[in-house]
Amino acid sequence: MSGDDDWRLRYENVINHPWVKVEREWKSLDLVAQILEANQQDLLDLIHAFETSVEIALEWVNNVKNPNPTKDAFRLHFVRYLFNYLSSVTTLVDHTRKLMTRYEGSEVHAEYLAKVRAISNAGRGPLLQRLRNHALHDKIPPWRTEISFRGVVVSPETLDASIHLSRDQMLEYKDLPASARRFLESSAEKIPIAQIVKEYREEVKHVYDWLFGQVPVLHSADIAEYNDLVVAFQGAERTPGHPDYVPPEERSYLNPQ
Repeated sequence: MSGDDDWRLRYENVINHPWVKVEREWKSLDLVAQILEANQQDLLDLIHAFETSVEIALEWVNNVKNPNPTKDAFRLHFVRYLFNYLSSVTTLVDHTRKLMTRYEGSEVHAEYLAKVRAISNAGRGPLLQRLRNHALHDKIPPWRTEISFRGVVVSPETLDASIHLSRDQMLEYKDLPASARRFLESSAEKIPIAQIVKEYREEVKHVYDWLFGQVPVLHSADIAEYNDLVVAFQGAERTPGHPDYVPPEERSYLNPQ
């Protein structure tokens, strides 16, 4: 076997190793999780601005100015961020479900299903997914606002502002999951959107911190074998993390001028 043939064989052993495909799938899922985190932070930041900005509050209660650029722009941004958030909630659920079919029958898969059932029973996840379907196929979810000032002084300290969902209107949805219905029935009529988003974020974080931590355990043999193939292909001195790795700036002896 020539040197070129040996190099090509070692290269193909690396790129065709099963761990390459598996790692790509987990990185894709991690990207979807990051998109959800970014979308929910955008939504929370916008809600926080509404709840704390006197300028927005005064424009919001201004019934004289028509059109009202500030009010119109906020509505547009809020609905867009809400759509993005609800879509990414469902996307993460669907992508995870598909990826986890690879591990059916394992203890990790059984524990994953148990954690998913816990989130489902809490009701927030099913409600958010139902809101996404409602937004996609019917109409914008029933969001409402409230603004008032305590006393006569207008300032961030005296501002009471909120964005909420209407419990009673959501209870009218057809095919509402039982756990979502229980959640709504146990809630006040006005449900702060930020509250649901923050509580669901904690539920998701609990599951995915655990789930991503299982990957090195589930694939320890594959990862070790793949790393050995990488070392065989490019050499220990060129493999970061290997005890014999040599940083590029110290590698001149490998490539003499």
